[in-house]
Amino acid sequence: MPILFMAGISDKLPPRIQLIETSDFLEYPPEETTCCAEQKQQQQLQKMRNSLRVGERIMTTGGIFGIIESISHDSVMVKVADKVKIEVAKNAIAGLREAAKKSKKT
Repeated sequence: MPILFMAGISDKLPPRIQLIETSDFLEYPPEETTCCAEQKQQQQLQKMRNSLRVGERIMTTGGIFGIIESISHDSVMVKVADKVKIEVAKNAIAGLREAAKKSKKT
C-alpha cells in the first residue's frame, strides 16, 4: 500500500501547483541546447588558432590588425607597422583577415 501512495504523489497536488511544476521545464531549456552552438564556435576558433601560419593577416580581440611574423607554443609575434612588432597570446586572436585586394587602375 505505501508504494501506491508514493507513486501518485503529483496526482494529489492541486492543479495550480502541477501547472507551475511543468512550466518550469518549458521556461528554462536544458543547458545542452543553448551551449552546443557556443561549444562548436569555440572548437572552430581553437582549430583556427592551432593552424596559424607565418604571413597570415590577423585581428586580435582588442582590435589590433597585423601580420604574423613568428609563432611559439602559446604566443604569436605580430607586425603591426614598419619596425613595430608585438607579442600576442594565441587566445587573444579573434580571427583571420583577408588580404587587401589590390585594385587595378585602367
